[in-house]
Amino acid sequence: MTGQMGDSARRLVAAFCALVLVAAALPGTNWTAAPTDPDLATGDYAIVQVAHGTAGAVAAKATAAGATDVAALDSLDLVSARLSADSLRSLQSDSRVAYLAADAVVKASGGEDHYERGRAQPSPATQVIDANRAWSGATGRGVTVAL
Repeated sequence: MTGQMGDSARRLVAAFCALVLVAAALPGTNWTAAPTDPDLATGDYAIVQVAHGTAGAVAAKATAAGATDVAALDSLDLVSARLSADSLRSLQSDSRVAYLAADAVVKASGGEDHYERGRAQPSPATQVIDANRAWSGATGRGVTVAL
């Protein structure tokens, strides 16, 4: 009789473990939510990294969920949008979304006065590769840039 009881207990534990694994894989659970930048808040602009070829569909989903100023950047596999609370939750639970990042201003951090510094810290690599010497001589004069 103990053998039958042990088999039943093992089966019950195995079934419970299988149920936990299935629940963890369901879309929209905390375990499957897309990683999100902690600085991203409702009402902010977001840069959303998506699976290849899905930018248009994810942009449509964001718009349907209340996002505004939505743009699908297909060639970069990105979507940019101003997110509402509903659209943020919707994108976090979308399996096509790889990452949600807050849009931010990026500043150059050179060692010379003519580079914007703000609160940015220059990388130690700038000294290793002697970048300050290159930056002091490179002005960009005579270079044509097409946008």
